[in-house]
Order: sequence, then structure tokens, then C-alpha cells
Amino acid sequence: MALNSFRFILLLFPILAGFYLLSLFCKKEKTKRNVLAGYLLAIGYLMVAETDIRFLLCLLAVTLITYFCPLLFERKQLGRTKAWVAFGIVADLVLLGVFKYFNFFYNQVEALFGGTKTNLNILLPIGISFYTFSSISYLVDVYRGKYEANKSLLEVALFIGFFPKIISGPIIRGRDFFESLNGLGKKNLYNFSCGIQIFVWGLFKKMVLADRLSVFVDNVFYAPKAFHSITVIWATLSYPLQLYFDFAGYSDMAIGISKLFGIDLAWNFNFPFVARTVSEFWKRWHISLSSWLQEYLYFPLGGNRKGKIRTYVNLLLTMLLGGLWHGAAWCYILWGGLQGLALGFDKMRMERRKKKYGRKDGKKSGPAVAFLSMVASYLFFAFSIIIFRSENIMDGFAFIGQLFTPHDGMIHLYTWSLFSMVCLIIGTLVMRRKTGFAMKMPKKVEERYFLFDLTSILGLTLFFVLCGLTVGLAYFGNTAFIYGAF
Repeated sequence: MALNSFRFILLLFPILAGFYLLSLFCKKEKTKRNVLAGYLLAIGYLMVAETDIRFLLCLLAVTLITYFCPLLFERKQLGRTKAWVAFGIVADLVLLGVFKYFNFFYNQVEALFGGTKTNLNILLPIGISFYTFSSISYLVDVYRGKYEANKSLLEVALFIGFFPKIISGPIIRGRDFFESLNGLGKKNLYNFSCGIQIFVWGLFKKMVLADRLSVFVDNVFYAPKAFHSITVIWATLSYPLQLYFDFAGYSDMAIGISKLFGIDLAWNFNFPFVARTVSEFWKRWHISLSSWLQEYLYFPLGGNRKGKIRTYVNLLLTMLLGGLWHGAAWCYILWGGLQGLALGFDKMRMERRKKKYGRKDGKKSGPAVAFLSMVASYLFFAFSIIIFRSENIMDGFAFIGQLFTPHDGMIHLYTWSLFSMVCLIIGTLVMRRKTGFAMKMPKKVEERYFLFDLTSILGLTLFFVLCGLTVGLAYFGNTAFIYGAF
């Protein structure tokens, strides 16, 4: 069930009422934590089962792997401690591989040997890319000794099956999630004030900005030859905004809903379009995935510890696999490869600047150079995701051909793109005064957003104006989340 659906929004308030009533009746802290965790887990399982009962079976399988393998590892069962962690990681990867990639690799083998392309009827379980990665990070962290395995099956099950983050993440870490469970059922009024506002901000990003941009972008990408070159360029520049508002909107909704229950989820975006380099961009965009790839793939491959050539190879491999994570298609792999090459070029350039100017980060740039660097980073991202957006590589190259070939057609300079840009700029400037553009963001969710004081008449008025604008300007057509398909 999508978080932006009318049905979910109607159900959210009874769910909250039940949660808050349970928190009032449970007096003992341990009992309250277990009861509320069980309540949230039941809600999540019902939502997954409603989509398809088989998806719930997959979720349960990953839950059991995540719970038992670390416990067996710590108890040194059979005297082969590493084997349990390895088994858990392999089992997670096998599940992900079968459901998400089997058809892709099966078709490649068929094509190699001249067979007929066939697709087996394998359904992709909802959220499997996100909760398997959460499971793997937990297994590795316990193995590395970062924290002990959680002995509560209920809490581990909630860690894997917490419903706000199943569809599109963020990819959460075990220790962070278990620590946040300490806030279950506490400061309910305060959490409601913060959470409902964050949810509405996310809804505004998704339904007012992203979904209206999708109408224009989808039409141009579907038939670029029908539109003038200027319109094709405008759609290319608009797609990064659509993708950002769609995914950041979902993340905000997931974070807001979690806050309603007293759980703080990690931030997934940190002003990505102020990035001056590709490297900085990937520290600000889809943070939960990029940090996961760095910690659990790039570093184990050797990171930058085994020479320059190996460093560039590791960057390329990491981003190739990061591209493949998004979907079983060559266009995602090619897109990941482009990001890997760009990161390698970035690293090479910064090393030369460091050597030339003797500074850790090279020569300090002035405002004009900084602005041009941000524009260049945005343009590279906009160009690279043409392949990401396309059905296949040939369609992507065909669109690029139309992008660089002047031609006549319909001219449509979609004003909603300009409106979205203005909203992005204003929001960025407002939040800059609140948090700055630092890489390390505040741990408290409420410190990452511009929130109104709902205890004042002015704050309430502004909040209801925001709600009215969201409902009045929202697009109610196809509102599926882009990252829900990954």
C-alpha cells in the first residue's frame, strides 16, 4: 500500500489511535516496548500480505536468517563461527538474485547460445532490495563486533519488516534502529507534531512537484521526436528534479510516519544539488545506499588502500554493482559504470589539485567557480540518468541523439519545472540558515526540517495552508513511487 494513497492516509489515523492508546495502557517500559513493537510489526505484515501473501513469506525468510545466523555465530555453534555469517549473507543474496535477477541472467544465457527469449513468471517481492541490504549490514556488523546480536526475535522482525520503509527504504542499520526503539510510545504529542509535518512536506514533494513533473517528462521521453530540441533539453533538465522530489518525498513520508511512533530513521538526502563534484553528490544523494556500498562493498574490495589502479577498479566495480542493484537491465549497469568512471576522474583530479596546491581538498574556489561546479555536477547527473530512465540502452542512445540533433516539433517549456526549481532553491536557502550544508546532519529528525510551532495560532495556520496547497495542487493520476520498482 503506497504511503501517498488516499486509503493509507485514512488508515493512518486509526493506526495511530491504536498505537497511542496502547502506549497509555502499558505502564512498564519493557512491556510497552514489546507490545508497541508487536503492534507495528502486525501492521507491516498485514500491508505486505495484502499486496501478495507470497511477499510475506519472503520477508519472513529474511527475518529468520537475520535473527538466527548472528546468534549462532556468537554462540560458536559447530566451531565454525564465520560459516553462519557467510550462510546468512549468501542466503540473502540468493533470495535477492532469484527474485530480482534470475530472468535477466537466464535471458543473457539464452541469447548467448541462440535460444528464444523467455521470461519466467517470477514476481519481485515488495521492498526486497531494501530489507535484504539491511539484513546483510546487520550480519556484517555483528561479525565485525560493532554490537552484539539482538536476542529479541520481535525487534529483529520489526527491523526487517517496519512498514514505512519497506517500499523504498531508507536502508537502515541495526544498531540505529534498535536504539530508536527506546522512543516507542514516548512524547506522543511532540512526535505527532513533528511527524505529521514531515509527512506533509514529503507529500508535497511527491504529489505536487514530482507527479506533475512526471506528466511532462514521461511524454517527452516517450516520443522525443515529436518535440522541439529545446523541449527535449528542458525535459532532460527536469527529470533530475522529478526523481529527487519523488524519492526524497517518499523518504520524508517514511521518516515522518516513523516519527509519529517515536522512531527516528536516517536522512536519505542532504541537499544533493549543491554538490560541486560527483563524489560529493554521492555523499548527499540516496545516502543510505551510497554509504552502504562504501562500507560493505568498496572497503572490503580494498578501498583506496591497495594502490591507485586498484582504487579506480574498486570504484568502478562498486558503482557497477550499485547500478545493478537498481534493476536487472543493462541500462542500469551502464549508468552505474558512468558513475564509477566519473568518481574515478573526480578522485584523480582532486589528487592532482592536492599535489599542486598542497591542501587536503585542493585550492579553495571562489563563489563563481563553486556555482559553475554545482551546475556542471547537475548537468552530468541529468545526462547520465537518460540511460537510467530509458527502457533499454538503444532507447537511451536514441534519446541522446534527439538531444544533440536540432529538430522541429512541439515547443513546451513546462512551467511546473520552473516552479519546482524555485521551490528547490527557496527550500535549500531556508534550510541552509537552519543546518548549513554540512555533510554530517543532526541526529534528531526534527532538526533536519523546517517545522511550524503547532502550539501557536500562526504555526497552525501556516501548517493548514501547507495542507491546503498540497491537496489543491496535487496531481491525482499515476502516482506510483519510482523507487518502488527497485
